[in-house]
Amino acid sequence: MRSEDDLQIEPLGSAGGVEILDIDLAGDLGDATFRKVEEVFDRESLVVFRNQELTPERGRQIFSRFGPLVEGIGVVSNQDATGRGELQFHSERSFQRQIPIRGLALYGREVGAGGAATLFINCAAAYRDLPGPVRARLATVDTVHSFDPRVRLGPDYGGPEVPAGGWRTIHPAVLRHPLTGVPILFVSPWFTTAIAEDADAGDGLLDQMLGHLTDPSFRYRHQWRPNDLVLWDNLAFIHAREPYLESTTRVLWKYEFRFADGIELTPPHGTRLTTG
Repeated sequence: MRSEDDLQIEPLGSAGGVEILDIDLAGDLGDATFRKVEEVFDRESLVVFRNQELTPERGRQIFSRFGPLVEGIGVVSNQDATGRGELQFHSERSFQRQIPIRGLALYGREVGAGGAATLFINCAAAYRDLPGPVRARLATVDTVHSFDPRVRLGPDYGGPEVPAGGWRTIHPAVLRHPLTGVPILFVSPWFTTAIAEDADAGDGLLDQMLGHLTDPSFRYRHQWRPNDLVLWDNLAFIHAREPYLESTTRVLWKYEFRFADGIELTPPHGTRLTTG
């Protein structure tokens, strides 16, 4: 454990991320304390808080300070289709460039025994671990991110209207974080579907990148306890959910917050695609 001004911090493991101890987010979170928490978040990209007693309104107050909320609050529950079963690794909404998500928070409102763990992969650490020749090869590579929720959820899908063929956009394979400048291997098994430049040559390269992310040293597994709060950077970490028994009650509150207006993601290297 280390002390950082008034914050007590415990590393989570080899994949990065920290737990901030002895802080009550439901209490008075003054500007100075919030700035320290935000500095830790920007540097570590994954932060865990235990034993928090939050209301929906308090959650909105906290996370709107990181950036404009995409939604006031979302509910991830195994009582509906979006919260059931396994969820593959992904960066939230990476298939929509016009809504760059800075970060997310999940609050364990109700997590019964045996509830599914949430998994995280540190994509910034994965980039740092790449051999030099692979980094050089990826320097000008673009990738396609696409998703059609109707394919996954079928008749249970009841969300926003989806363009024909689903949402689809392009990102550089190596994304520079718009706030920290940290390079990130910005691919995921769920949403990254192709190499944009040359599909024939790119299949092996995409498999190589996705295979690299499976290294256990990049992974953190969060086993939920009641009233846990997990906060993470949506670019630096991709996340997934383990499968679990339907008989286990699981209700998480989810907050998504954007970057401040005017902050954009690194543009692709020249590949053109009509974005969704």
